[in-house]
Amino acid sequence: MQTDQPNLVEILGSVATANANKIAIADKTAAITYSELELAVRRTARYLLEKGIQRHDRVLVLVPLSADLYRVTLALNYIGAAAIFVEDWITFQQIGACCEAAQPKAVITHWKGLIYSWLKPALRRIPLKINHLGYANIPPLQVAPQLLPADEAIVSFTSGTSGVPKMLVRDFQFLNHQFYTLREVKNCRPDDVELLTLPAFVFLNLAMGSTSVLADFNKLKPDNFDPKKIERQFLEQRVDAICASPSFLLKLCNAGLDAAAMGRVRQVTTGGAPVFPADAAQLAKHFPNAKITVIYGSSEAEPISVADGVALAKSSAEQGLFAGQIHVETAVRIEQIAEDQPIGEVLVAGSNVVLKGEDNKLVLDGKKWHRTGDSGYLGSNGELYLTGPVSALVHWQGRLWSPFVFEGQTRGINGVERAALLKLGEQLLAVISTTKTTDKEAVKAAVLRLGYPLAEVVFLDKIPVDQRHGGKIRYAELEQMIKSKLRKKA
Repeated sequence: MQTDQPNLVEILGSVATANANKIAIADKTAAITYSELELAVRRTARYLLEKGIQRHDRVLVLVPLSADLYRVTLALNYIGAAAIFVEDWITFQQIGACCEAAQPKAVITHWKGLIYSWLKPALRRIPLKINHLGYANIPPLQVAPQLLPADEAIVSFTSGTSGVPKMLVRDFQFLNHQFYTLREVKNCRPDDVELLTLPAFVFLNLAMGSTSVLADFNKLKPDNFDPKKIERQFLEQRVDAICASPSFLLKLCNAGLDAAAMGRVRQVTTGGAPVFPADAAQLAKHFPNAKITVIYGSSEAEPISVADGVALAKSSAEQGLFAGQIHVETAVRIEQIAEDQPIGEVLVAGSNVVLKGEDNKLVLDGKKWHRTGDSGYLGSNGELYLTGPVSALVHWQGRLWSPFVFEGQTRGINGVERAALLKLGEQLLAVISTTKTTDKEAVKAAVLRLGYPLAEVVFLDKIPVDQRHGGKIRYAELEQMIKSKLRKKA
């Protein structure tokens, strides 16, 4: 990236001038224009300086998903401070570990969070505690510090499927590069009105001058929301693009929402969890005029590859999940796991990848790579196929069995909601969740016909998935559930 390019804070300043009266962010309670947001950011920036926040400080941000969250984050970046984010479902004990690693100078939050910040030892040790709403009567900051590409902008902690928070530091240079990369991948337009459940993409929209509509749902329960509330947002805001997790989108598809509103959508972007061919076909059916883009990436690397929804819908999951073409600025290497097996761990490097720190890093032939924890292989045309988390691969009878292949095959069985392949001791098991009215004996017979050497087919009401996207199976938790179920059965 050229260091003379404007950083995101500078981009947002010029965008706000050009789009003064356009809505920047609409959440479930209000909407804020670009001129209002820009003024609020500069007021908040001065407020933070007066509270003692300085350039290069790290500040823990505990503000719900709303326009206020972006106001606070942009104000911190405006004065050269870094915003620390932890996922909503991280426990207070885990927040303590996050604070130990990141060493925040302050926590900025709402009044309830301020009470918690004195009651909880993990937060009590943070020197400054700031109410995020105290900025309203503060004069706006006129001159901001000069930011450098290597200055920290965002420090995030994500749990993924491991349950152990991992720290990721993004500087302005990386965010700037990601902006220019993702706007092409997403086919962004300044006149988009996009509904989102993926918070990071709001920054991209702000830099584009488009409108972000924050989905009216509880992030802690991504699978449990009222589709009619989302339909109302579609109609009131005249949404024409959507960026959301696969599980959220599929629930919308199954809700029978207003056909005209769905037909107005021209772009659907998804990722963060597996999207199988049948899922892509369902999205294409319910968003008939939309280009569907599936981005494969991780917290440390985005995008890794990009799949067109039409190509994905036509693919087969018999040999792995089609993840599309490798992005031109991402290098991918498949590190062999077992001899005579094409499946290996997906390693990535390049300008789309954060390679700072030593966690999940590997040096091969003098080059540093990031270990994604996912397994897969490259097709004959260089496209990427995923076969599931490395930790979930099943070593059985001299070969590797893929959980993604198994899940993809079972998607064609009537009534199956989700499926997993597990090895317990010396037994290979299939775990299936179905709809309430499904004939389980018929499902079991269909699963056995797939040809896996299964000792048993186990049915669960619900297979545990990640809280972030509601789509990745939590295999360690699932294994404990099955062990408990089998013990009770015995």
